[in-house]
Amino acid sequence: MVVVACLLGVALGVFAFPGFRPFQRFLFGFFYFLAFITLSALQNEVSNQTGWNILVGCQVAIVVASVVALLPLMASSLELPAKPRWFVTCGTVCIGLSVAYFSGPQGGAGKFMWFLQHVIGLGLNAATDVNFVVRKAIHLGTYGLLALSASRAVAGQGGSASRSLMGGYLWSVLHAVYDETTQAGVVTRSGSPWDVLLDIVGMTLFLWPLIVRIRREGAE
Repeated sequence: MVVVACLLGVALGVFAFPGFRPFQRFLFGFFYFLAFITLSALQNEVSNQTGWNILVGCQVAIVVASVVALLPLMASSLELPAKPRWFVTCGTVCIGLSVAYFSGPQGGAGKFMWFLQHVIGLGLNAATDVNFVVRKAIHLGTYGLLALSASRAVAGQGGSASRSLMGGYLWSVLHAVYDETTQAGVVTRSGSPWDVLLDIVGMTLFLWPLIVRIRREGAE
């Protein structure tokens, strides 16, 4: 919960989008925080239940309502063409929120391992190796896209290149730390600081053109 509170602080403070007015900033932070903690609770509820119940239904409704509020709120503040605007919006919000859901039991390797062994027909050792490679690739790609989307969101609201880079890293690193911290508390999973470093590598790969641009501008 401490890291979730940090995410809220980032949404309202350091990462606050230049194009957001104070009230918009508050709304973004409130709805993102609400959706994030609800998804965190929902994935535990789904893991412990065999079917839907009123609590799960209410949690899903809260998440959907929060996302419906978040997407147009952000999209309307970006000075970008339509397609890039919605890509940036969905990347920043939806990928970030997916971390809340898949950081717990729902993100475990059990189902994928079953698929590799029973559908693809791999042996245990081969399935374990494939699972390892695929999951690390997902780490690289997911956090790379999250960082890229967040940096474009800052740039799309008039932020400088340096501020865009900082926003992309900060938004994504906090999600990565939350992910691994949560995994460390799940019996069937294990959190690792090495995965956070892997996530940062993914962020750097996707943000590299922006890093090169900043270095060039600094050298001129």
